[in-house]
Amino acid sequence: MSMKMKRLLIVLLTAIAAFAMCSCSSIVELEKQAIISAVGIDKGESKKFKVSAQVFQSMGAGSSTPVDSSQTNTIIVSAEGDTIAQCMNDISYALGRDINIGHSKFIVIGKEALSIPFSESLDYFLRSEQTYLGVPVISSKTTARDILDVELKNEVETAIAVENIIRTAVENGNALKTDLLHIANSTTAALPIVEAQEPPKESDKEKQGNSETEETKLVFGGTQIVHDGKIVYTATAEETMGCCWLEGKLDKAQMSIPGNDDPLNVNVTLIHRSVTVRKIDGRYVMMYKIRVKVKLLDSFKTISNGCEVCMATEKILEDLCCNAFYKITQYPDGDFLGVERIARSVYPVAALHDDNIFENCSISVDVECAADK
Repeated sequence: MSMKMKRLLIVLLTAIAAFAMCSCSSIVELEKQAIISAVGIDKGESKKFKVSAQVFQSMGAGSSTPVDSSQTNTIIVSAEGDTIAQCMNDISYALGRDINIGHSKFIVIGKEALSIPFSESLDYFLRSEQTYLGVPVISSKTTARDILDVELKNEVETAIAVENIIRTAVENGNALKTDLLHIANSTTAALPIVEAQEPPKESDKEKQGNSETEETKLVFGGTQIVHDGKIVYTATAEETMGCCWLEGKLDKAQMSIPGNDDPLNVNVTLIHRSVTVRKIDGRYVMMYKIRVKVKLLDSFKTISNGCEVCMATEKILEDLCCNAFYKITQYPDGDFLGVERIARSVYPVAALHDDNIFENCSISVDVECAADK
């Protein structure tokens, strides 16, 4: 074997050994970490913050499965501190492991903790290299710990259940998607609410003739608009859906429109959305234009007049969007649609007044009918 081949072989063997050592090191490092699946932020009793972490527990490396179905696979660890970083450090110390927040399904903020600016409550996560900036941020009408403490049937992990609830609400237009990246760029946030719904009391069960044992459930509870540490108002499902159409964040939705006999179920798809600001007769007018396509879902039904379906859909969408727009504009601090920002991007030096723009808003919906079948 030539000297050149020997050198090449030595380099190759060295590279293989280094790769093997790195792989083993990675496995060892992973074993030393505590995987945080969800984080809850509340006001502390003695200090500013109380942080609760839902920590995933796995069995030993020799187990046939990483999940033990005979017992819960998560524990909740809490700590109080004057900063979130201090709380997380104390949680790490209590677990005896380095914490890993890169796999967190959501961050939930309790009602009282919403009064603390996001710059303080979420800055730790925004600065962490581990954090996924697309992690959903949600709220609770009580405490964040109440959500994490819920034990679901069939040992379903709470973090996964909440993640599915929020994803479904966003897809259906009942919630606006709010994540860390969105909050980092805005002082106003529309936070989906998750509630812990208690089972009916024994007396109520007897009245209903239900003797089965029920457990606490996690349910979607609306949208809380928060601005600079203040809950501006709670939006209904209809208002939230209207805002989703106005923002162009709802690509498709199912609707029920009046028919001759029974309501017709249709699929409404967003084709185009535009927002413009113009100066008309000395007043600034904001115009939303939404173009959608409507298609009948009930294949066994026929439509005698497709134009009527289009007109009915158009009326429903216009009412939905207009009602949502005028509702949220009653709260200037809750302008999460960014109306003023949009207006100032067109007229940066003009003396814009919120009521001037809002009162003259024009919302038009153009419906393309594809409802023949």
